[in-house]
Formats: sequence, C-alpha cells, structure tokens
Amino acid sequence: MGILTSDMARLCDEIMALRGAREAFLKDLRYVVHGMQAGFHHARAEMARSTKPERVAFVSSLKKTEKRKR
Repeated sequence: MGILTSDMARLCDEIMALRGAREAFLKDLRYVVHGMQAGFHHARAEMARSTKPERVAFVSSLKKTEKRKR
C-alpha cells in the first residue's frame, strides 16, 4: 500500500473507533440521565408526602381567614 492509501485506511479506522465511542457515550449518558430523573421523581414524591400536613393546615387556615372576612 502507498502512503496515501495507508493514511486513508488509518483515518477510516479512527472514524469508526470514534463513532463507536460516541455511541457508547450516548448510551451511558441516557442511563445516567434516566437515573437522575428517577431520583428527581423520588425526591419530589417524598417532599409531597412530608409536606402534606403543612399544606393541609395552611389551606385550612386560609379558608378560616376567608370565612371571617365575609
């Protein structure tokens, strides 16, 4: 093979390797983002459960205050 041919073959191999690396990176990224979203969902649900009594008390107080204004 000539120099140009071997350089083109090497370049093609590098392109293929980088394409594979990009695909692996995107797969890992999707996995990490999915896990992060699941964590957000869990944290939001836990916060909703733990703050429910406070919200209920606030709304009850607000209703009483509004009734007094009428």
